[in-house]
Amino acid sequence: MRVADVKRNLYRGSLAAVLRVLLAVPVYVVLTPFTLKYLGHDRFAIWSFNSTIIGLINLTDLGFKNSLLFHCAQNLQDREKIQRLFGAALLLYIGLWILLLVASWALQQQITALIGVPRELRAPAEFVIMITAAGFGLRFIATPFQSVIEAHYGVRYSQYVLLMWLLVNAGSTLLVLPLSPDLYALGWVSLASNGLVLLAFYFYVRRKLPFLGLRALSWEAGAARSLLKYGFGIYIATVMITLREPICKIFLSRHFGLPEVADFDIAFRLCTQIVSAVISPLLGTFAAAAVLSKRPAELVTVLRPLCGFTLLVLTPLTLFLMSFSSSLVTLWLGPSGAAVAALLPWMFAAFAVYYSTEVLYQALLGSGWSNYSALVQGLNLAIMLLCLCLTQGRGPIASVAVSLLAGFSAFSIANLIAFRRRVSRLSLFGPGRLLLFACPSLAYGGMLLIVGAQPAVLVPAFVVYVAVHLAVAKHAGIADSVAMIRSLIPRVARA
Repeated sequence: MRVADVKRNLYRGSLAAVLRVLLAVPVYVVLTPFTLKYLGHDRFAIWSFNSTIIGLINLTDLGFKNSLLFHCAQNLQDREKIQRLFGAALLLYIGLWILLLVASWALQQQITALIGVPRELRAPAEFVIMITAAGFGLRFIATPFQSVIEAHYGVRYSQYVLLMWLLVNAGSTLLVLPLSPDLYALGWVSLASNGLVLLAFYFYVRRKLPFLGLRALSWEAGAARSLLKYGFGIYIATVMITLREPICKIFLSRHFGLPEVADFDIAFRLCTQIVSAVISPLLGTFAAAAVLSKRPAELVTVLRPLCGFTLLVLTPLTLFLMSFSSSLVTLWLGPSGAAVAALLPWMFAAFAVYYSTEVLYQALLGSGWSNYSALVQGLNLAIMLLCLCLTQGRGPIASVAVSLLAGFSAFSIANLIAFRRRVSRLSLFGPGRLLLFACPSLAYGGMLLIVGAQPAVLVPAFVVYVAVHLAVAKHAGIADSVAMIRSLIPRVARA
């Protein structure tokens, strides 16, 4: 496939992803205080553990999602091979879902005890465990359908399905909670919205890829081995990634209490929502890298504008939250959000460091370096755990912020070194360009340390900083914001 075609499919999927994420952020901003109002801090904290359960469910896919996408992207013309891989993956996912339901039912009491749920809230907490396992299990079964769709350049449709889930889930929550303000109502809403996702992916495959579907359901040892060979490294990496959030929550719950878990969850969810808006154009990187894995010069050409865009946006976003998070969170959550306001800028700074090299990480995986993902995510988690142990006496905010910053920094440094090795003498940007690009941000950060949180000074100063930042980024050859907007307008019209 030509580089121009790879870029076009990548950008079309990116536009759909941007639309979804731009809606996800305001939806989250509205739903969080709304849900907190009807549930209270303790029940909200219990509900927040559903993301942990979802993460644990993801641990069981053995890396098959990315492995199936990788193999399909490299064998788009071989329908027979894709059918064998898809059939084996679908059968495996169905079997794993059944095992998950049985395990969730058998261990629900032990799980609630582990996370420190008070006795009077054990029953709704056990319901959350079961309904989350059942609901996300439907999304779990949809994974093979999503993988083959995205491998056939259907990232745009995939993002529209997730957008549908977002709107259905949010709208149902707004309607149901005032009538039944409890965890049971939220659980049934989650189950129904996830079922819609499975149906949307299934009917798309049935219509666009008729050689697949339930009739392809079969077990072939060779296909399973191919999936496992590539997927094992990604599976280990998924384990490491999934453990980050529950480790932080369990640490906070056992050392401080459920209110601290709720504060952490609000800041963590907000960070993920905001950063998703930045990395959404990068979602097709994995498939593009799989297609261009043997053409490193062309791969660098595709990746360079994506890396520039990431750096262009993440840097001012981090400084914006450093400057104004206290005022904005107080306006959003009231005085009870003081802990969230204190944690948010440092947590987002850690996320920014992590995702600044996400393009390189996905390119390495798409090039076949699946075992590398296990090594780098293991390093990330080990450093995070060490920092939690060393800083637990300094309070919840300092412990979480330091551990995330240290672990995510190690991740990005490793990505820079590994990508340099992968592409040999090729480079995305020279050190001189990056240093010039960083100058406005360093100057504004220094001013922030001197002036402190004074909105009357910081608002005009930040506006000036952003203008200088964009101009310097263009001059340094990192990213041209005006050219990006001009190229985006016709693509939006065609989409």
